[in-house]
Order: sequence, then C-alpha cells, then structure tokens
Amino acid sequence: MFKDMWTVAKKYEGTAAADTGTGAFDAVDAAVKAICPDDPQGFLDVGLHKLHDCFLLPDMNAAVDRILDAADRGETIGIFGDYDCDGICSCALLYDFLKKGLGCEVIWRIPERTEGYGLSVKAAEEFAAKNVTLIITVDNGISANNEIDHCNSLGIDVIVTDHHEITRELPNSVANCDPMREDSAYPFNSICGCVVAYKLCEAISLSVGLEGVENYLPLAAIATVADVMDLTDENRSVVRLGLEPADDTMFPGLNVLLSDKMAAKNAKKLTSEFVSFYIAPLINSAGRMGKASLAVELLTAENEKDARLIYEKLQSLKDTSSGLVAKMSADFNADPAKYIINDPSSGFVFVKGENWEEGLLGNFAGFLCEKLNKCVCVLTNCPPDENGEIIYKASVRGIPEIESFKAISSCADILVRFGGHANASGFSVAKKNLKELCDRVDAFSRPYYLALPAVNLKKALIYLPPECITLENAADQNKLEPFGAGNPQPVYITGDIDYMNVTKGTSGNVLRFTFKFKNGYAEGVNFKEVNSFSMIRNSFPLAVVYTLSVNEYMGSRKPQLNVIDIIEGEKAPVNSIAGTYGEAVKRMDSGLFNAFHMTREDLFAVFSALKELGKSFSGYDVANLKLNAMKKGGRTASLFTWFKLKYAIDVFTELGLLEKDPEGSYRFAEIGGKKDLSNSRTYNAIGTKND
Repeated sequence: MFKDMWTVAKKYEGTAAADTGTGAFDAVDAAVKAICPDDPQGFLDVGLHKLHDCFLLPDMNAAVDRILDAADRGETIGIFGDYDCDGICSCALLYDFLKKGLGCEVIWRIPERTEGYGLSVKAAEEFAAKNVTLIITVDNGISANNEIDHCNSLGIDVIVTDHHEITRELPNSVANCDPMREDSAYPFNSICGCVVAYKLCEAISLSVGLEGVENYLPLAAIATVADVMDLTDENRSVVRLGLEPADDTMFPGLNVLLSDKMAAKNAKKLTSEFVSFYIAPLINSAGRMGKASLAVELLTAENEKDARLIYEKLQSLKDTSSGLVAKMSADFNADPAKYIINDPSSGFVFVKGENWEEGLLGNFAGFLCEKLNKCVCVLTNCPPDENGEIIYKASVRGIPEIESFKAISSCADILVRFGGHANASGFSVAKKNLKELCDRVDAFSRPYYLALPAVNLKKALIYLPPECITLENAADQNKLEPFGAGNPQPVYITGDIDYMNVTKGTSGNVLRFTFKFKNGYAEGVNFKEVNSFSMIRNSFPLAVVYTLSVNEYMGSRKPQLNVIDIIEGEKAPVNSIAGTYGEAVKRMDSGLFNAFHMTREDLFAVFSALKELGKSFSGYDVANLKLNAMKKGGRTASLFTWFKLKYAIDVFTELGLLEKDPEGSYRFAEIGGKKDLSNSRTYNAIGTKND
C-alpha cells in the first residue's frame, strides 16, 4: 500500500449529477467517458455484431478453399498446436470443429517443451507417416520457413494460423493467416491464436452454411485472457460472450474445469480475472510440466466422467508446478545477486539458474517482472547441441513502457531462434553470445527505462463522492467488463474521510477497513498488504484509492471498496468543507500535491529522524517512527506519511547515504560530503524543484 502517486481526472468537475449530493452520480458513465472519451457508447456495446469480418484476415479465402477440398476428398488433416493455454485451446477448438462440424478425418499434435516451440521436421514426418496431406498450425508457424519447406517436400500442404510478430519472410504455405502481416486488412491485430482459429472456423461456416460457430467462443475467450491480449475492440465481445455460458458450454471437459474451480472459490460468475488466476494457470501447467497433450484431452473429452479423471491429473501437475515456482522465488529472494547476471540497475534484468525447469521460466519471469517493474529474462541451461555448444533457453516478460520483443529481436543475429509478441517472448542463445546479448539489450532498453519516473504514476479515473458509493454503482461495474490488459478495472478515489478503522481478518490474511466520511460510510478489504498493518492503522487518511465491487454474504449485498492505497496528508478543517463535487476535486488536488511532493526541508527532517534510530534500522523501526509522529499530530504527522518515508529512504539509498541489506534493513554508509539531489531519480520524480 502507499506505493503509487495518484492523480484525479477532472472531466466531470461541476456536473449537475455530481453536484446534487444525492448519490445519483453515475460512476460507470464517468469511468467510460474517462476510458473511452471518443466513443463511450461503443465501448459499452458488445455482441456478435462487434466481431470483425473474418475474411479480412490475410489468405483466409485460400485457407477455406483448401480445407473444404480436403474435406471433400476425405484427406487426413493434422493440427499442430503450441503447449501454452492459447495453443491448447486453439488445437481443441479447431479439432472439434473440423471433426464434428465438417466430418473431417483429423488428428492433432502438441509438442512437449523438450521438443522446442513450433512446427518441427520430426512432427512433419510423424504426420506424413499417418497419411496426413494437410497440416494446419495454430498459434505458431509464421516463422517455420524451413520446416514448412520440408512439409512441402513430403507432399504435405500447410496452412498457418498464427498471431505472432513477423520476423522473416512468409513461409511457403498455402495460406498464412496472421493479423500481424503488414498487408493485413484486418482492423485489429491484438487477437490471440485461438481467435484466429475461431475466425477460420467462422469463415468455413459462412462458406458452407453451418450454424453455431459462436459456441466455440468460450475457448477463444479463455485463450484471449490467458495470452494477455488487450481487452479492447472485438476482444471485449469475444471474452464477454465466451464467459457468459460459465460451466454450461458444449465441452464436457471445460464444464468440469469451470464448475469445480468456481465451486472451490465460491465464485458467483465467471470473470476474466477468475480465468486469469484459476483457469489459465491450470491449463498452462500441463505444458509447463511436459504434459500439454493432457490439457487437449481434457478439452476434447466426450463425457464428464472421462474429463474428471483428466482434470484430477492436471490439478496434480498444477500443484507440482506451483511448488517449484515458489522454490525458485524463495531462492531468488534469498540472494538475488546469485542469479542476476547483468547490471541489476538495468531496466532489462537477466536472471539465470542452472537446471531450472524450462516450462516454468515464463511463469517465474512474470513474477519477477511484476516484483521489479522491469523487463525480465529468465534463462536455464540445455544440453549441448550437436557441435558441443552450450545453449540457454529463455522466457521474457516485459512492461508496456519497454517493448521487450523489440529489444530481443534487435539481437536476432546472435540468437539461435526467437519468437513471441510485444511483452511475452522466448529465445535460445549460445553461451558464447550471452554477454553480448545482455549488453545490447541493455543499450536498447536503457533510454526507455531512464525515461520512466522512479515513482510509478497512476491515475484514479474519477473522484467519487462518498454518498455515491452505492450498491447500484458497484453493481453497474460489470458493464465495463471484461477487465484485464488494455481495460483495467476502474479506479476511484474518495476523500473527506473523518475516521478510518482497520483490523486484521480472523484468518490473518486480509485487512478489513471501515471508513466514516462526511457523508456516509463504507467498508473495504485488502489482501496484499497485511504485513504493513502496523503502518496502515496509524495512517493519517486524506483519501482512499480503490476499485468498487459488490460483497455478497449470507444473502446480503452491499458495496465493497477493494482498497489499493491510503493517501495521507493534512485534512482541511471541517468547517471549510464544501459539499459540491467541483470543490471536492479542488480540495483533493491541493491535498494530493502536498501528499506527493517533498521539499529539501522534508528530506532533511526525515533524514534527521532516521539518524536518531542509530547506525542501522529496520522496517519495524520506521513503523515506530511513524507512530510517534502520528501522536504529535499537525505538520509532523503529515510529513511522516508512509509515502514520504518510503520515497525519502529511496532518495537516500540512490544517493549512497543508505545501504540496504538482503533482509530489508538499512544502515548509514560511511560517506561524507554533500550530495546532489538531481542524481536521485526518485527526487526528480516527486521533489519540489522551486524550494
């Protein structure tokens, strides 16, 4: 908590609805106008009519013609997928459609991670041995030029359906259906591989008059969320429509998976967040643990009895993979320097572990990316190649401000192979080229990283008056779903806090808040900051930052604040508080500026207070320092907010005045002389420069 600066969007300042003070202010309307000011009505409009014309995808007509020819001739079609959730869902979707919709002879194949990503010569020859004359790739293939040439030499035609970046000339396929092609007329290129496969099925259905292709949207929806596609444009409709059936899809295996997970988590409805946290990881675990085919078997199971046996095996794999990732994380946290192989101050961190499970690299990279707020590449060693060369395989996860794929692809000349999309990719590199790779990626990404503020600036979409924290406004949030990449859940900010109480839940893993405002009260929860309880309960709250939801318990429904941040600062005197929305926003602006800016005098006061703690101090000592400041009240209390304490310590660390040990404690460095504050990225972000 207290990690981010927040600003308030003021587009609706002084609106009649806001100034009524009746609670009639439409939070959703305000949020939509802030998210999508150019087309607010279009943002809320979802449905099949919002899906783009499938025939705008490149080579779609050629793909449809070749598949229909194969169906007419009774050819055996092979589907080649990928071992992640997107590739698994794509494979299951196309297999079911071709087999049941067209009555084709069709077989599928998912490579295990030990085989490597993408279509291989081995797979082509296996298909040839089974009399396959047409291969359709799903979620891969756009860079498999040599492998597709080999297929052609075996008398096998290939149709590529993919969504990854184009990194070379197009392969010699019958069709290359990829929205990322430069010549693509498709109006939206941020669709996953499974949606491309769905579009192929839709195009076939339109060509021959089949109905019901929309029944495949649940798989497309899960893959879209799992592959972290932007939930904008048609993806909003794909996910919204695909998740509506919940556990009543036409796939018995998917029904078992959804119903069991939702029951276990007491989920009332299937949301994109639920898919991201509980459904996609289970499907992905199959590929991570070398059993990707097991997940396809689940999704293509003919009955729930068979599906349940497969589901239990998948759950066991998920438990195993979670334990291994937890072990990797614990080892890293204990000694980061042991695993980081480049400059740790870089915006693109390389982390290497010997004999780490290859399938878990992406999961671990995602964990570190979020923890460090940097691009992260996680590598592990592989057996030497045929020339005795030591090869490392890697997974990369990036942040939006630094497109990690572009950084990696700029080094294509020294990579064995690579592929992916904007902020999720993978590659192989020879050991002899690893140092050069680190240096070149750092040089590429450093300007972008240095341009980032040291303090992560975020925006609350709208100031929500306390009287507008209503059940109606909370329930209406589902109009904005699905939430995820490209469409984060709306964040609100509310001030005028007269009193805040915070307690630990009985389980000890949740903080429960009660806020008393000038006009009303609200309850909130936070599951991430339990360890900061001693800090939070001594807060001097100016405002609360949160997302809004409905809490349903024992038949009761009420609005709930999912607390993200507590902003501390000096409160305005009660008798100066005016009731209009516009005045409330102005008051918030003033309070936020004071809460989020530090002067040199502020820094000197904090530094002096820290020096009184001795030569070293811990987080517990800082908490006590804050508690004593709260008791003094006034200017002292508003200065020693957790925000200012946290970032003042960051300033002192950046200037070399403090050193942090692996356990999180600090000690004063033996360095004399004055320090130039302009050398601190944090001070440059939040310091008041005219003091």
